[in-house]
Amino acid sequence: GVPADPPRLGVQRHRRGARLYASWNGSTEHRAWRVLGGAGAGALRTVGVADAHGFETEIHLPHAPAHVAVEPLGEAGGAPLARSAVVRVRG
Repeated sequence: GVPADPPRLGVQRHRRGARLYASWNGSTEHRAWRVLGGAGAGALRTVGVADAHGFETEIHLPHAPAHVAVEPLGEAGGAPLARSAVVRVRG
């Protein structure tokens, strides 16, 4: 199923980069996460894609942008199924 609530995103600064923790409780449709990053919430662009693993996927970014969000992608990798809130990477 596709949950009614948006995906959750936790961020932990790690040296110059960041570790992202993405989850979407109840989702059976997504297979990957598109990672968005940028200087501000209105300036996000794709910075990577990671395969989904289990309940929570840990994603490593070697260089952390100021703000990040994630979008779950379906099996075909087409349009995103939803979007998390934008999270500020603190450091």
